Amino acid sequence: MKRRSRQQDADFDSRTYGYPTLTKLIEAMELFEIDKRQLGSNKKIHDIYVRDPRR
Repeated sequence: MKRRSRQQDADFDSRTYGYPTLTKLIEAMELFEIDKRQLGSNKKIHDIYVRDPRR
């Protein structure tokens, strides 16, 4: 999503809205279902899946 949002608006930055990351901004909106999946044994690296439950 971050890459796509940059394509739409190169100046987009979640910090403008008071959130340190795009994930935190999306979580705060409470419009989407978010699924974080850990990759391997590294707890800091994970994939984030965002789903619109209205669809």
